[in-house]
Amino acid sequence: FSLFTSQGCKFRCDFCAAQKRQPEAYRDIEVITQDIETLAKLAVNFGIRKQKIYLSSLDLFQTPEELAKVLEAFAKARAENNIDYELRCLSRVDSFLRAISKHPELKELCRKAGLKTIGFGVDGSTEKVWRSQHKGTVKLSETDKALEECKKLGIIPEILMVMGFPTDNLESLVRNYVYTIS
Repeated sequence: FSLFTSQGCKFRCDFCAAQKRQPEAYRDIEVITQDIETLAKLAVNFGIRKQKIYLSSLDLFQTPEELAKVLEAFAKARAENNIDYELRCLSRVDSFLRAISKHPELKELCRKAGLKTIGFGVDGSTEKVWRSQHKGTVKLSETDKALEECKKLGIIPEILMVMGFPTDNLESLVRNYVYTIS
């Protein structure tokens, strides 16, 4: 199931239907923590020892300070209730790399909280296409680095590849395919 953590995205990718250019706003951490604790206790009462939860943020690592509070709440509920979490989320490659670089404590918090899967919006393989879609500064080398960091952290990365934009051509589509397969 999904847990609503935040809304808004400061970026402006053309193909995204979300309201753009808005700072991410988290729900009150006290309310999120109460939700997590209540769900954990109810699960244990019903004999459920694992919860698979999608964290609703469009870019989970966009606001790392707030994310840390949410992960701490999951880690605490996990330890206190002997429950396992399989958390999954979406993230931009650059947000993820920036967050774990500036806030290295997130690496351990991800493990303790049960973050298992991150879907990275790669959305093509050429700078021309990324620029046309206002995707921001993206390099495949950054994507490769994010995938390697996930491997180190025991997190399953997913590549979300939107393609077929007006600026795509046969060469870029073949490059997308080859990169995705590799």
